[in-house]
Amino acid sequence: MDANYFHVAIVVESLEKSREAFKRTMGLEFTEPSTVELNVALDGEVAQRTLQVSFSTAHRPYIELIQRTETPWDQLGLNHVGAWCEHPESEVAAIVEQGGRIVTRRVHPDGTPLGFIYIEMPGGGVIEVVDSARKADMQAIMGPDVRVI
Repeated sequence: MDANYFHVAIVVESLEKSREAFKRTMGLEFTEPSTVELNVALDGEVAQRTLQVSFSTAHRPYIELIQRTETPWDQLGLNHVGAWCEHPESEVAAIVEQGGRIVTRRVHPDGTPLGFIYIEMPGGGVIEVVDSARKADMQAIMGPDVRVI
């Protein structure tokens, strides 16, 4: 896979408490929480989701904290590992061919792909394959204190 991993995402009950705990125990600073409105494909349907997220500002790979919400962000703990990818569709197709499963993907309201794909890897674990062409969009979500690579 031609991926460059750059963050791990953890679903938390409270962004505020989690940000404070990571700062206190690991010395990590986080961006102010931001709201992300997006459409995702779930079970063949387009669903709207609103996320509250905050990113660590140093120590790549970054930590993305996601406030618990609806599926696929409804289970506390490690949610995914995020990686930039130059050819996301072909890479995901290869993983599916090896036994992986698409969990969800970000889509336009009409269902056409837009930016990222969550894929469950053969044997377990989820990777968020992020189209490298969407770095400017990701920078807007991550904020000015985080360097998008």
